[in-house]
Amino acid sequence: MKKRILIILTALLFLTSCSSKKIKTCNISDLKTVTDNMNSYGIFNVPDNFQRLTMKEALRIFEEGGSAIILTSKASCAYCLEAVPVLGNVAKKEGIAIYYINTEESVSDETFDKFISYVSEFLEPDGGLYVPNVFAVVDGKAVSHHIGATDDFDSSMGPMSDSQVKELSKIYKDLIKKIK
Repeated sequence: MKKRILIILTALLFLTSCSSKKIKTCNISDLKTVTDNMNSYGIFNVPDNFQRLTMKEALRIFEEGGSAIILTSKASCAYCLEAVPVLGNVAKKEGIAIYYINTEESVSDETFDKFISYVSEFLEPDGGLYVPNVFAVVDGKAVSHHIGATDDFDSSMGPMSDSQVKELSKIYKDLIKKIK
């Protein structure tokens, strides 16, 4: 009998230690999102922690004092194709969701301008919203961001090197730390 109990306890311990880590999502209730596996990017090994939302819905994160990582990106961007899997893997390890805005989707001028007003201090001097752009939002305020991949990455030269992936992973990990 003791042996049977020991086996059951060992099995339970094993099962609970192997359970997947729960992904931390934004603290805004009823945020309308859809889990996105990013297959539209032609990448099939991206973690499933991307939550696609409209730009209008993303405004709620700012307006309601939310904390989140927001990615603006599009599938036709060569830099996005390199950065998205790196961001996904880092976020998965850190146990958080990424809120993804597809910048190829149409949006009203009013919504776009309002979104820009929340992230304006992190935009290029011309005010453009270039991609990929990752924003760390804490209590409704954009506190940091990263645009592109690494400074030395050139998409015309092929995929990122291992050292570039490592550098970008560190950049993303530092961004994620800001919302924890």
